[in-house]
Amino acid sequence: MVKIWAKLIKEQRIIKSEIVEIDDYYHSSKLFEYVVLVCYQLDIPTPAIIKSHKFNFTNFNLTKFRPSDFLEYVDFDMLTIEHIVDK
Repeated sequence: MVKIWAKLIKEQRIIKSEIVEIDDYYHSSKLFEYVVLVCYQLDIPTPAIIKSHKFNFTNFNLTKFRPSDFLEYVDFDMLTIEHIVDK
């Protein structure tokens, strides 16, 4: 089970927060699949994923997307997704 915590941030405040559960084993190479599912749940467009997003998600379990990462207009300042690790 993979749990991804997604937060939409506008003017330094969380305007929407959701935990998306995916019935699959975690693997850092599946970042695109996770982002697509998270964006579908939040009803927002899917951002472009670049090398720094993959690096941050793999090494820190967290990555941030800014409006410039989206091809369409978005009404927030940042989308953060974080892999929740069960200990």
